[in-house]
Amino acid sequence: MVKEFFEGDKRMVALTLMALVSAIAFSVYFVEGSFTGADTKKAVLLVQDYQIGPTSDERIARYLQLKFPGEHRWHGEVVSSCHGYVRVTASVPTQQGVVSYLWDVDLVKAGIHPANQAGREVLGELEALRAAADRAAEAKAADKAAGR
Repeated sequence: MVKEFFEGDKRMVALTLMALVSAIAFSVYFVEGSFTGADTKKAVLLVQDYQIGPTSDERIARYLQLKFPGEHRWHGEVVSSCHGYVRVTASVPTQQGVVSYLWDVDLVKAGIHPANQAGREVLGELEALRAAADRAAEAKAADKAAGR
């Protein structure tokens, strides 16, 4: 049956093969686009909701919003789909203009890494807040234990 198909009308064979290749290409494009969209959405949410340690209540998105009120634009771009790396950008209006905070997200390990100085500074500021909250909690516990 296959042999008869390929020995038949050459124009019909070419059209059938072109339609088949087009359908496969569209399917791959559609599926890859779905995965890319899901990966970028997951990475943006991971950065926005990232907290330093279990004792910290502060999240990156909330911290930036309190520090720089206004409309923040968040988006992600897949850097490596094979390894699950997404670059997340938060464009934040400041008095000096719009500042871009960048993080590279490893979706496999659910980890974020600062990709520029601004991203590094935010993580450092959140770490300092967490350390201060830990010290305050320890002091309160010590006071309570001492009966104060």
